[in-house]
Amino acid sequence: MPSFFKKSILFTTVNVFIALFLIVWLISSPIAKYYLTPVLAQFNLELSDDTSIRYNLLMSKVSISDLAISKVENQQSDTVFSLEELVVKVTLFDLLFDEITLSEATFAQGIIKVDRNGDKLTIAGVTLPANNESTVEEKETPEKPFPYTIKMPLLSLTNFTIEVSKASTEQTKEKLHQLVFNTLTIEDLSANLTEQSAKITLDAEVDSTQLALTAQAGFVQQQGEVIANLAIDNYPLSKLSPYLEHITDLQGTLSLNSKQTINVGHEQITVHVSESNMTNSMMAFTQNNQHLSIDHVQQEFSNLKLALANLELTQLEGNSLLAINNVSVTQLNNEQKPVGDLLRVGSLAIDDISFHFIDQPIIKLPSILVNDIVGSQIKSADELATLPPITTIKQLAITDTAITPNDIAIDSILLDTVESDIIVNKDKVLINLVSAPSNSSEKSDAQAKTMDPKEENQSISAEDTTKSTKPFFFSLNKFELVNGSKTVVTDNSVEPIVTRTLFIDTLTLGSLNNKSDSPQETPFSIAGKSNKYANFKLDGTLDPFIAAPSYHVKGYLNELSLPAISSYVKEAAQLEIKTGQLSTNLDVKLIGEELDGNLALHLQGLETGIVDSHEAGSLIEQGALPLNMALGMLKDRNGAVELDVPVSGSTSDPQFGLHSILAIITQKAIMSATQDYLLTTFVPYANIVSVAITAGEFALKLRFDDLLYQVKQIEPSNEQKAYLDEFIALMQDKEDTKVTICAISVSEDVDVKAGQEITDKALIKQLKELGEQREHAFKDYIIKQGNINSSRLLLCTPKIDTDVDAQPRIALSV
Repeated sequence: MPSFFKKSILFTTVNVFIALFLIVWLISSPIAKYYLTPVLAQFNLELSDDTSIRYNLLMSKVSISDLAISKVENQQSDTVFSLEELVVKVTLFDLLFDEITLSEATFAQGIIKVDRNGDKLTIAGVTLPANNESTVEEKETPEKPFPYTIKMPLLSLTNFTIEVSKASTEQTKEKLHQLVFNTLTIEDLSANLTEQSAKITLDAEVDSTQLALTAQAGFVQQQGEVIANLAIDNYPLSKLSPYLEHITDLQGTLSLNSKQTINVGHEQITVHVSESNMTNSMMAFTQNNQHLSIDHVQQEFSNLKLALANLELTQLEGNSLLAINNVSVTQLNNEQKPVGDLLRVGSLAIDDISFHFIDQPIIKLPSILVNDIVGSQIKSADELATLPPITTIKQLAITDTAITPNDIAIDSILLDTVESDIIVNKDKVLINLVSAPSNSSEKSDAQAKTMDPKEENQSISAEDTTKSTKPFFFSLNKFELVNGSKTVVTDNSVEPIVTRTLFIDTLTLGSLNNKSDSPQETPFSIAGKSNKYANFKLDGTLDPFIAAPSYHVKGYLNELSLPAISSYVKEAAQLEIKTGQLSTNLDVKLIGEELDGNLALHLQGLETGIVDSHEAGSLIEQGALPLNMALGMLKDRNGAVELDVPVSGSTSDPQFGLHSILAIITQKAIMSATQDYLLTTFVPYANIVSVAITAGEFALKLRFDDLLYQVKQIEPSNEQKAYLDEFIALMQDKEDTKVTICAISVSEDVDVKAGQEITDKALIKQLKELGEQREHAFKDYIIKQGNINSSRLLLCTPKIDTDVDAQPRIALSV
């Protein structure tokens, strides 16, 4: 064949192929649009006219530009998917070797919209069927194995956005999330039915929060390893609100940096977190009318290894720490306004948390420190807002805690500096206690009452099933209160108002656990004082977890001023305790419900009177003489009453308690001391004391001359020094003598004219408070100057004298 024809045929063939490639390239876009249009129309979708879809036959490359798909509803169009550029290139030659190689895969500048409406999810305008929708069952056909290996050297996705929205009740769309892929690259992808591997790098923004992810994965026969690094910076927690039931007003941010390796085996999955740091800032949410806020939470993990085999934990080890600052739980009313803080915590720190697996998972916490605890503080706008909190604790320290699924063991719990304020109003309600709105509890009660019987039975059955599981054990080696506690009780429900301060100096508890039914006899000790002089100490053992719980208490209470409890007994007995002091020794055991023991009572200077008789020397006071006479019959030569009272019975029997005290009174009266003792004992101190028969009394009674005061005077003065010195000398000489101190105030102490009767309760309270100040100042002076034991000086309820010639004074008696 002549060379001319050869060249012509070759030239023609090349031109035909070029023409064919050009024709395919030219007609690929309109043909693709032609076939895509009816398919999209089934979903009310439209393809934009500017969309270009080209296929390069020569390079086996698909190029798409200006792609836009819109959803048409109610004659309105909304773009649900767009892509500025897409390039996919396939190497056809590799098909000969059972490989599909995407030598080029590029996606740039696109958006896809996802809508959620109830259980239905719409992606790019196509609604996916809900999980509960029935689908037509198809006959199973044996799947042919996929013979190809897919390879992709590089997939690049840039500036691509995914928007997630949901339909609201007003049929408007509420934006939930926005995920922006700044860059997403998948390198060295190779996948077939037996082996898969790839490297992923992601730089994205989730709801305007920076997200970075790198991952290297490789699998053979569904076994392999994933090495990943994840970083999230200040993700807004409010975006999670739609997925949390019964939680509102979720606020705060989340940051996470984590490096981990995941190994997937045939029957086991192992996760190794080499380093992880999670931080929450300014977190807050509301649930069931309670608002929780936390300023800062930080938790770190290091070298954490976790293994699961058949969904059961088989390995656990690693370390962690947790730090939380400024926690507040606030109670809200029905209008969602704050009532007060149920709990506030300044900081919580758990350092060096360790995880172990020895037969079962164990978490060890060497130290838990909770600082600046405040319990129940009113925050209302009214006068209650000034009330102190019920409890404040400087620090709670828990050491060496071990936690397993069925056990918690604690070495020691220490409470440091506890202060409490208990304030009761006239209706006997604790007014500084933050409580939930009343109607919420009523609603709960109503729901409980209307519960269907079947549901109730199911609930009981579930509860019984829970109870049948393994018991949970608890053990504690030591509990201790350090630096003491102070409790101030103010009771406005009685008249006069009672204010009492209880100090606990020491409180310890020994080893305690519920693992054994054998006796343990955990020791405890508590010691302290009440107000200024009353003191107590109780020691004993307790064993609350055995079949018949056992308790043993032995100790004493000394120098309790009885007028302080007069407010609680006067209504029932119609008698006031004018003066007196109680000391007692007790030794009591309670085993199961059987109580057995003994109380040794020592009453000093007990005198009573008719209720609300404030006038000194009032004749109405004589109405209490029969009881005073009986008490006088019991008094020994020092004016004290001593009683041994056996205590026995069953705590389930409402009649259990004290043996007949009347029999003891009669027996003691027969043995009353001789009446001439006082006459011979106090003659050397005749300048300040005298002995006479007191009207209505059984025996002779020692009487001190009154110590006169100036109007409104509180502290002892130089003019009273001679009296005070002789009184101190008497007390030092008669070491067994105890004296009752009773202040008597007059009208002029509160700027009221002498002789005018005082009925105003505020003035009566003011006069009594002035009298209490005089009594305490006198007692402090005698203790300090004479080194007299405080237990020998008894305080009484102050009295008032409104006679015209009355003078302020302190009356002393034995």
